[in-house]
Amino acid sequence: MKSIESAMRPIAMIFGILLLGMALAACEEEGPAEQLGSKIDQAVEEAGDKVKEAADELEQKTD
Repeated sequence: MKSIESAMRPIAMIFGILLLGMALAACEEEGPAEQLGSKIDQAVEEAGDKVKEAADELEQKTD
């Protein structure tokens, strides 16, 4: 007679494989929302860089 632990081992392995498969599937391609988010992030970062450059120039001119 099998113990509960030995009966649960294959179920746990199948569950782990399914979780791994779902995680890998989620990492494939970015959808439209992720692409838009990336573009927004990039635009905000570029704007921040330009503001910093302008602040640095203003600081140099006032020195």
